[in-house]
Amino acid sequence: MPDFLPKTMLDRGTFWTPVPDWTSARLDGEGWSARVVPDLHRLLVSGNLEAAVANLAPGAPSIGLWQIAEEKIQALRIGRDRMLITSVEPLAANIGWNAEGYGVSLADDAYRTVEIQGPKLRELLAEMSFVDLEGGSPSAATLVCGQPALLHRTSPDCARLHIEAPLATTIRHWLEHR
Repeated sequence: MPDFLPKTMLDRGTFWTPVPDWTSARLDGEGWSARVVPDLHRLLVSGNLEAAVANLAPGAPSIGLWQIAEEKIQALRIGRDRMLITSVEPLAANIGWNAEGYGVSLADDAYRTVEIQGPKLRELLAEMSFVDLEGGSPSAATLVCGQPALLHRTSPDCARLHIEAPLATTIRHWLEHR
């Protein structure tokens, strides 16, 4: 590199928040704890969602904002024609366009899932988001700390945030400095 460039131009990465070690990332706050859910399998589906769920995750209900999804396979609604299917076990899927009118993309590494639980869960989410948790939205999509995320629960006092992987560090940084 030429010597006349300012030092800041050499490596813009020095300004970014370091990516945490997600395998041991656990945070504890007053009345809440957060951890990354490891090894989830994810499929991003677009198009005919009814046909996709029938083929990929038979019987899985469509989960919207703040709804409880207790099953091992969760079909999280993003919009009218988009869904993220998560599972603890790998899902058999034909990646690409399917004749029944839906497309499937493998999204295992595209998202990080942060699980937050504890008696202060609602207060914490009220700080992180402006969303009306009781609004009954069929879509789990919202903004959390200004970042797009999917928000649902696995039990009454345990929520999961599915965040695009590059943006997950922002959420962790926010939680660390809360």
